[in-house]
Amino acid sequence: NPPASKHGPVISLLPGSRKGELKMLFEIFMKAATLIKIELPQVSFILIKSPTIPADFYKKLLSKRGGQGELVSEKTYEVIRASDLAIVCSGTATLECALLGTPMIISNKGSFITYILAKLLIKVYPFDVFNFFVTPFHRNANHILIRYLVEESLFH
Repeated sequence: NPPASKHGPVISLLPGSRKGELKMLFEIFMKAATLIKIELPQVSFILIKSPTIPADFYKKLLSKRGGQGELVSEKTYEVIRASDLAIVCSGTATLECALLGTPMIISNKGSFITYILAKLLIKVYPFDVFNFFVTPFHRNANHILIRYLVEESLFH
């Protein structure tokens, strides 16, 4: 159910819709949630279950790695819309959050080699579903609507 009686900010966590993404990003999302909770003790987290991944998979990750948040699998759009912020794996969920009007932090992770190859082959920057489909139709098509902290800046 949507966060009806929140006592502080609510952050939705959407760490991916495929098992590989979830395995790669889940721990990072949980570390981010822990750091946020230290700075903002009143914040609560909601882990949005992807319809493509069984609930047991999430439960195993939560029991192995621990983590913040209640697992929600129903009325997820209502939950995301009611959230103050979403931390989202790059992909379709970024477009969904944008359409719902929820501010977001977009995250993704890949190997350095994948990053270099993608940078050489993909000429749309920054590349994600939202910027790729929405920015060209925005009144100012040269204006990037969602900004990034790109991995490259972390390598220097």
